[in-house]
Amino acid sequence: MTVLSSNDNTNFNQVLATCSALSGETCSITRSAEATRTVDVALGLSRAFVTAKLNISSASTQKVSVKCSQTMTTTHPRLYAYPAGRQIFYKITANGRTSGTLMAFNPDPASVFCTAPLGG
Repeated sequence: MTVLSSNDNTNFNQVLATCSALSGETCSITRSAEATRTVDVALGLSRAFVTAKLNISSASTQKVSVKCSQTMTTTHPRLYAYPAGRQIFYKITANGRTSGTLMAFNPDPASVFCTAPLGG
């Protein structure tokens, strides 16, 4: 297995929690949630094999602690919490074949990204 790159990132495909409030009010999220750990596999190799090589858990989810707050505005009325963690790009070589570029996302149990996008 060849790791091509690894960086801190946010999984915007999974919303862990949301809250909304009127303009000028504070929106707060404090809860435990489960973030999805994604691991691409190829060439007939198992998830357990790939996660062992990447040195991450093979569990499909990771408990995360969500804690954030923000004062809402008319244009930003809703707060969203997303899992943050490590994104790893890699290739697998097995039986003389090499996969295309694969990706894993390993959520950090103590890290989330909170944002109030325009229009919420």
